[in-house]
Amino acid sequence: MTVAAPTREVSPLRRPVTSLFGVGSERAAQLARLEIFTVEDLLLHRPSRYEDRRHFSSIANLQARQAMAARGKVVALGV
Repeated sequence: MTVAAPTREVSPLRRPVTSLFGVGSERAAQLARLEIFTVEDLLLHRPSRYEDRRHFSSIANLQARQAMAARGKVVALGV
């Protein structure tokens, strides 16, 4: 009589990021630079900065070297 070895399923959080839809080798290399290798790493990753994009400024009030969100309308396109 042969006894089959128990199969150990890997936790979904311990799977590599390449197991996610849309994450190929190129995106995995980009994530690896951020030290993100598993799904758990990706879920626990926090951004280095946060930009509040809920409030918009007029284009006239924009200042150099300051992060601000502005909204506009493209009225012409040309070379």
